[in-house]
Parts: sequence; structure tokens; C-alpha cells
Amino acid sequence: MSKLKKNLKNEEESLEELLSRLNIQPDEWDLLIIGDGSGSNWTRESGWASVSIERATLERRVWLGAMNRGTVNFAEMMAYLQPLNWYASAELTKRKKSGNVRFRKVHIVTDSKYCKEQGSRKLFTSKKNSVLWKMFDGFQRHGILLHWHWIPRDTVSLNVYADKVSKAARKSLAEVQTNLNPGSSTGPYHFNP
Repeated sequence: MSKLKKNLKNEEESLEELLSRLNIQPDEWDLLIIGDGSGSNWTRESGWASVSIERATLERRVWLGAMNRGTVNFAEMMAYLQPLNWYASAELTKRKKSGNVRFRKVHIVTDSKYCKEQGSRKLFTSKKNSVLWKMFDGFQRHGILLHWHWIPRDTVSLNVYADKVSKAARKSLAEVQTNLNPGSSTGPYHFNP
């Protein structure tokens, strides 16, 4: 068992220790997002979850969601787009009130090599999910600087938590889908267009 996995089982890593492991200086972050996605392909449900931590308040927010169809890479990206969208809106409101404009440093911690590799590029070149990657670019154009960090699966307790929640979100939606039989009188085939 790797030392990191052993540490996760026996001793929780503090926020300061995690930041140190990721080489993030104490004053070099405004928001930290740790997340995970769950899914397989476009014929199945997908789910995501993340936890955001604001440096100013150390408040933690849990974000989760699910869709009736989506790939695992789509779900991984949604784990970060959801809190980023909230953060961008909150920052815009603060800027309007104070007039204070400065870049915000957001560090994204993912166990998805795909997300880390694509997110770290200056130009998003991926043909898969290209529209979603342009959304990440939009945040950067509005002063939110994104820094991507890859971690091995199950080496950060908040990643383990996000993994469990994302799977629960996906499974709960699968259950809803099962209960909505398209052949029943309440399904979409019952109604004329």
C-alpha cells in the first residue's frame, strides 16, 4: 500500500499539508476545488460532486449533480464548472460593490488525468467536450486564473468523499430513470407532440 493511501486510512491530511504537497503557497490561492465524476458513456447516467474551500473564510461548500446521459469525462468537468460558475457570479457581485478588481487564483484538484492535461493547456485543443473547455477559458478571461493539479485516486479524503457523492448522485438518477418507464401512461411516448 502506498504511503499516501496508508496516510489517508490512518491520519487525515490537513488543508495546510495538502497545499504543501501540491506546492501551493499559503497566499497563492483564493479558492480550492476538489472533485470527482462518475459515469461511463452517453447511454448511461453520470454524476459529479466537489467541495470548494474559500481561503478568506475557509468555508466549505458541497456541489453535486447528475444528468440522465453523460460520459465520465463530462461528469469530471461538471464537478468543477458548477462551483466555478457560482464563484464567478459571487466575484462579479463583489466587484460591482467594491470596485476592486484583481485576479482570483483557483486551484482545481482532480484525479482525472484528462482534466488535468486539458485544463493545463494554454489553448484547449481537445475535440471531445470542446464547448465545455471553452467555458473554462471564459472564466480565465474574466480574471479567474485556473491551476490544475492531478492527484492519485483515494489520496485526498475530500476526493474520496466527492467520489462517493458523485456515485450516489448518478445512482439516484438511475433509480429515477428506472421508475419512469417510457411505455407507461406518464412517459414521453404517451403524449402527442
